[in-house]
Amino acid sequence: MARKIKLTPFGKEVEKALIDKDMDKGELAKAVGISQAYLTDILKGTRNGTERKKQIAEYLKIDLVVVGR
Repeated sequence: MARKIKLTPFGKEVEKALIDKDMDKGELAKAVGISQAYLTDILKGTRNGTERKKQIAEYLKIDLVVVGR
């Protein structure tokens, strides 16, 4: 059974967008030029990744206000 990962509000928005776009985290990480592990850390909030959050938000067309949460 997969372990449930605690996500930040930004991470939740990213997960929703990935479902809507039929993408997985590996595809998103590759698209923005980071490792999947780093992406997961950003979504969990263990890494800040402010500039990467902006890239992710732009790529997924997520409201940038979510980035600041």
